[in-house]
Amino acid sequence: GILTFGVGSINRNWSFSKNTSLILSQNARPTESIYLRLENKFKYDWLPSKTNWSFEVFNGFKDGFLNNNNSMLLGARAIITPFEGFNFELIQTSQWGGKGHGKGISALRTALFSDTNTGSNSNINKMAGFGISYLIPINNMPLRIYGQAIGEDEAGSLPSCYAYLAGLEWTNAKIKYPSIIGIEAIDTRIEKTAAGNCGPNTMYNNSTYKYTNYGKSMGAAIDTEGISLSLFLSSQISQNI
Repeated sequence: GILTFGVGSINRNWSFSKNTSLILSQNARPTESIYLRLENKFKYDWLPSKTNWSFEVFNGFKDGFLNNNNSMLLGARAIITPFEGFNFELIQTSQWGGKGHGKGISALRTALFSDTNTGSNSNINKMAGFGISYLIPINNMPLRIYGQAIGEDEAGSLPSCYAYLAGLEWTNAKIKYPSIIGIEAIDTRIEKTAAGNCGPNTMYNNSTYKYTNYGKSMGAAIDTEGISLSLFLSSQISQNI
């Protein structure tokens, strides 16, 4: 229960939103991958007792005519819960390899840790960012606030050119039909920067790789240069419905 290692296609939604993610959602078919997941289920506490964490990394192969031939997708996500009700995530994906590009240890190391703007592995396309979720207990009717910010480009080895997701989710378990109601906004429009590295249609676009699998965006379904506002409601009206 501490370490999970596997091979297969896993539907991942890397976000505290139950609906979608800016970086890795269930909009596209999952990649065939090898993966490793580590969870804090050790016999002793490393940090204060309420603190928890998990880490997942995978490397998969993408498909579809829009992608660089035989390219790969490398993803890593760490979730930290410093105290009950608050979660923080750090996320990164890297598109690497493919016809005519490095597939060795040097390219893998760059895809995981290094700056991809310069050098022999500058073809690698990284996206990275962070997310938060905070549950406010209100008389057994908690309100959850969550958000995510993902950068399409790098500046000094850190994410830049951000797209955003934000949502509110309210749960009422006291009524006859326990319900959850929420509102969620997504904005993949990116303003033009002074250096010209960001601008319209920056999100999910790269000169070498397309951020798709079988022709569909692996991030938000609205793709690049879009904005959406969603209202959702779910109710349990019986044990089965």
